Amino acid sequence: VAAELSERLREAMSQLPEKQAEAFFLHAFCGWSHREVGGRMDMTENAVGVAIHRARQRLREMLGDGA
Repeated sequence: VAAELSERLREAMSQLPEKQAEAFFLHAFCGWSHREVGGRMDMTENAVGVAIHRARQRLREMLGDGA
């Protein structure tokens, strides 16, 4: 079950815009702060927050509300 969910998540993330996917990955999986992500991606902390929010929203739509 975990492998299937992992594959579904990888597939869904590949469909996100590049900046959203990278910001989401660095924050959710690497544990980086909005400031750290922004520094790496040359974005403001606010823009990082928006990108992560939009990525989560889109992933929920693609994977269903239980994801």
